[in-house]
Amino acid sequence: MEELLQQYFSENTLMQLATINNGQPWLCNVYFVTDEENNIYWTSTKARRHSKEILKDPNSACTIVYDSKRKQALQMNLIVNIFLIPFYLFSLDINIKTLHQETYLQ
Repeated sequence: MEELLQQYFSENTLMQLATINNGQPWLCNVYFVTDEENNIYWTSTKARRHSKEILKDPNSACTIVYDSKRKQALQMNLIVNIFLIPFYLFSLDINIKTLHQETYLQ
């Protein structure tokens, strides 16, 4: 699993992040970086909708597309950690049990 994560992370910097507020889902794109332990980080301003929603409920999901032509992507359920600085720095605790790789070959 670690090798798969490193492969996806080494070639991607954009993910789709899903949050929820009062039963209403929200999807946005965020650019991310990773460290050697495959932790994912991104920054957002405090005013962004996804930032506000994560403060209320850190349970989220994300998708990282690896190869759109082959329809390969990772979908993850996760818990977001927030580091308060002049903006928000977010990191993800990935629940490996709910990590999926979706591949649909044509």
